[in-house]
Amino acid sequence: MKIWRLVPLCLSVVSLAACKRIEEWLDKDKGGVTPPEITVVAVTDAMAYVEVGVYDEEADAEVGICWATHPSPDTTGQTMPLHWAAGKSAEIHGLAPETKYYARSYAVGSAGKTAFGREVEFSTDRQRPKVEVVACEVYDQSAEVACRAWGPRIECVGVCWNTGGFPTTEDGEFADCTYDAEQELWRVIVIGLEESRSYYLRGYVRTDDGYTYFSDDQFDFRTEEVYAPSMWIDGPVAREDTYADVIYHVNETGIIRRGLCWGTEPEPTVEGATTDDGSGGA
Repeated sequence: MKIWRLVPLCLSVVSLAACKRIEEWLDKDKGGVTPPEITVVAVTDAMAYVEVGVYDEEADAEVGICWATHPSPDTTGQTMPLHWAAGKSAEIHGLAPETKYYARSYAVGSAGKTAFGREVEFSTDRQRPKVEVVACEVYDQSAEVACRAWGPRIECVGVCWNTGGFPTTEDGEFADCTYDAEQELWRVIVIGLEESRSYYLRGYVRTDDGYTYFSDDQFDFRTEEVYAPSMWIDGPVAREDTYADVIYHVNETGIIRRGLCWGTEPEPTVEGATTDDGSGGA
């Protein structure tokens, strides 16, 4: 008699399990979506870079990432939708420095059911100083640069540049800036550039404990061609044994230095003997 009493109970358990499987199948058939796997690949003081695994995109499905400072985050907190067209990576912004976070993917099917993926955890870096290039006046072989910097532990600010892109102090030239207290900017004149050439430039901040941080964005520019002002020499008008009177003209404004250079070989330059006749045209 006791065995027969257990049979209806066993049948009930089997029936419930079967119903559960049927219910899951029906939910999937009604638009259930499996969330993608996510992996945190890099972290800063205010951002986390996340790789997103492949998932079956459905027109009616909402897929995204949710995160919080406690385990098991859900869609009632911080969320970010994922767009397959944007690629297989995402950036979580607005994080607090030196804080532990928990994140997981979610998917909401057309039936309204929300499913969550595997949870990951990460900790943000300490607060970083920031720097950005706000102005760059370009000439033929130089550039005047102004930067803005803010944040903790700033010891010096500078700029670095190269011709390949995303320069650093180890992969390019660099120069420290001078602080302009009146404008609250850091300024420097970059010299030694080649004319008619493309360059990439970024700002950097060095902290008092030896860390170097670079601006997120790079500034690209192209130097101008070397400009030669209009000038000519009429020729010596008087000669003596040790000197000559020469008349020359510089038909240009904005000249900061003008004069003559000479030597005993053709094509003399300012590396040899020169005169300093002041500024302006003549």
